[in-house]
Amino acid sequence: MKARLGAAVAALLLVAAAPAASRPIAYAGATTVMFDAGADRREALVFHAPRYWYSLGAGWQRHRSDDPTQTREVSFVRANLLARRWNLPSAQANAFVWGSVGSARGGGARGTGANAGFQIDYETLDFYSMLKSEWWTSSAWSYRSDTAQLGFAPYRHRYGGWATWLVGMVENNAGALSGTPEYSLLARFFNEKAWIEAGVNDRGDPRLMLMFNF
Repeated sequence: MKARLGAAVAALLLVAAAPAASRPIAYAGATTVMFDAGADRREALVFHAPRYWYSLGAGWQRHRSDDPTQTREVSFVRANLLARRWNLPSAQANAFVWGSVGSARGGGARGTGANAGFQIDYETLDFYSMLKSEWWTSSAWSYRSDTAQLGFAPYRHRYGGWATWLVGMVENNAGALSGTPEYSLLARFFNEKAWIEAGVNDRGDPRLMLMFNF
């Protein structure tokens, strides 16, 4: 009985948790569209996953400083890889890596850009955690972005329904136009196909993140 219950919980996590972490791979055959908007950053991504362990796609990212004339922009193609997945009796953990190449502009220069990053997440039906780090470089500038999230579910969602997470997030962008750490509080709502996240940072600026799986 306990074994069957554990298997059922793990299966629920596999289906319901996939959109929750803004993961670069949702499930085999899925096309994922993501959009992220903050006070000083805009990002749009689209990926397709031929298999559950990798996806390919493209994206666009734009950063600006407090001076709106100072911007950095990259357009890129990207490959994502599920490096490791742990299916536990009542939890799931994942490790992803990715790399990108494309065009970059900013700092009065235009040229090629490259990116590499990783993400590790751990999730139960009640608790969520994530660490992500990525590095961008171009002929004119480079920076590293580090993100940590901790969240909890105020109630246990039912299979196939909408789930809710309350998430705290900290981001540090070394070498970016706005280089001070940013702290945010977010409310996240998701099901198997859609993921909506909205909140505010410590400066009172809004934050919106959307993801849809097709």
